[in-house]
Amino acid sequence: MVANGSGQALSLAFSAFVDPGDAIIAEAPTFSGSLNTIRRHGPHVLDVPVDDEASSPTPCENSFQGLRRAGRRCKLIYTIVNFHNPAGPSQSLRAARS
Repeated sequence: MVANGSGQALSLAFSAFVDPGDAIIAEAPTFSGSLNTIRRHGPHVLDVPVDDEASSPTPCENSFQGLRRAGRRCKLIYTIVNFHNPAGPSQSLRAARS
């Protein structure tokens, strides 16, 4: 894929994988430009909080369980693993393995 910057690359990926009404998980807070791009595709965005090592597995698991109870699946997870904007953390190798 050839794109004019990360914003266009994300938009093309969301166009390919996200349909209106799909459930996706995004870190909160997350980069507002990416969040605006995500929202233009019409999904139901579930926020998971960011701690000092990026997103934590427990809130993600809670979101998955809630979706499962509702008979739905998570279509996509949007995460920033290093130099997180705007929160700032980078995910450690220990956290990535959990």
